[in-house]
Amino acid sequence: MGQYGSGEFKKISETMIKIGKVLSKRPVIQAEVQAMKEKRKLKFGELQFELTPQNAYIGAAIGLVFGFFSWQLAQGVQSSPDDTQSLKVALLVLGYTSTALSVAAAAGLVVLGLQMSPEDKSD
Repeated sequence: MGQYGSGEFKKISETMIKIGKVLSKRPVIQAEVQAMKEKRKLKFGELQFELTPQNAYIGAAIGLVFGFFSWQLAQGVQSSPDDTQSLKVALLVLGYTSTALSVAAAAGLVVLGLQMSPEDKSD
């Protein structure tokens, strides 16, 4: 069973449980609470903006619109009579992959916005 053949997994899990119990008894420091309440900011070089639930929802809407356009373009490529099948397949893969990634990003932004909403209401 490799290098973990004589009960090392059990020892590791018991140690992790003990450490978890010790850490859960530790008091929460006020600086940690204050740091969690601070607004999330994203920085890209000189560009910096605050991440709020509203911004996350706007980004999700933009992602869905982009996904819709990608889907429509892929549908147009699929219905076009083209003799070069390799180009058509490549464009279809690109279009549908772009659609799937846009929808996944939009879903992630909605979840992020929902997670951030309770923090703002408790202030």
